Amino acid sequence: MEDTNIYVLGAGSIGCLFSYYLKKYNNNVILITRDNNTKESKNQETNFEKSLSVEFKYKSSEGKLIDNDTIQCLVKTPTQISNNNEKIKILLITTKSPDTLEAIKTIESSLHSECTIILMQNGVLGTYSLLTEYFLTKNKHLNSPLPRILVGTTSNGSYRISPLNIVHAGKGTTYIGEPNGDYTTFYHENNTGSDNLELINHQFSPLQELNITVYTEAKDYTLKLLPLLQTKLIVNACLNPLTALFECLNGWIVDIIDTESQTIKNINTKDHPCSSMIKEICQEAAWVLVDDAKDKINNDNNNRENDATQNDQSFNFELPISLKHLSEKAKSQAEEWEKSVIDVAKKTCLNRNSMLQDIDAKRVTTEIEFLNGFLVKEATKKYIRILQEHSVFETPNQPILKVNEMLVRLIKIKSWIRSQN
Repeated sequence: MEDTNIYVLGAGSIGCLFSYYLKKYNNNVILITRDNNTKESKNQETNFEKSLSVEFKYKSSEGKLIDNDTIQCLVKTPTQISNNNEKIKILLITTKSPDTLEAIKTIESSLHSECTIILMQNGVLGTYSLLTEYFLTKNKHLNSPLPRILVGTTSNGSYRISPLNIVHAGKGTTYIGEPNGDYTTFYHENNTGSDNLELINHQFSPLQELNITVYTEAKDYTLKLLPLLQTKLIVNACLNPLTALFECLNGWIVDIIDTESQTIKNINTKDHPCSSMIKEICQEAAWVLVDDAKDKINNDNNNRENDATQNDQSFNFELPISLKHLSEKAKSQAEEWEKSVIDVAKKTCLNRNSMLQDIDAKRVTTEIEFLNGFLVKEATKKYIRILQEHSVFETPNQPILKVNEMLVRLIKIKSWIRSQN
């Protein structure tokens, strides 16, 4: 198996976590940090190592408490990589979703013609959609090579104490796979080289502490990884905007937190003021994401006796999306997602999520476009496709996903206002 450098774009908690374990298992790892735009950094052509420190909040396999460990990790900026004429063949991206495209552009000239990109982020389905559209457009106009793009998700808990100093708070599982769809099909039609998915598997699967599974079969993405990614998307699409709007810990949107004992009181879910919003977010998402959902069309003409003589001009699709639009499978999935949201919120009841932290930090941009915003964009595509199937060619002039669209607008307003004060 060839010896290939692994570049990690994003030096936050997840980027440092993966860099540490990849290096621990004898991989060549380069952690990419931002250019600081100083004359010194631009002229610097040499590499440099920095200490990457990890503290552990779990016990070893022998039951002993581990304190901390430090490794030396190569750290480079995009300018240094470019000056060294390096070519990136494996790139793990752990930046925040809103920063991904701009971050990619800083190293794009250094991407190998057979580069494989692994996205490991919140809102990864939205990021994947954005990047594939970007690279397909460049390929169409400039005939530039397409990178292979994989997606992943991890439940390993980590947080940053300071630059290159993180805590691995709890062990979880990690899954990586290649999405099915137009981009992947086009990529494989135009790239007949070696299958570097096996190389990814060789380098990532041994990372025992992160419990990584790399799916090398296309069917495994659909049957195993995609449901995990969708569930994570919906959980974040409920917890992040609601806790950000109401400026509260995760537990407050599904229950009551006893401030003295810092525990959940377990009130009846139906009595909680956020329960209907969570339910509607999940139902709207189910209409968008459940593949075989049969779109129930609210067509008043369906009850007419002469429906055999109707033409497509009588087609009427009532908006916004509600429970009546869902198939039985979609309804069942919405209920499962709702349970997952409540379960995760209770298990992380004292967490202050990243979207609220971004707003508190007065950042204009949050991950809302890659969570609820992704659902809204996919809903628009689906709605237009349904109209076109009935020979109706128009754009929606009213909300398709009422609750999700409302949350996108409110979070954008709130983050903008907070950034100005």
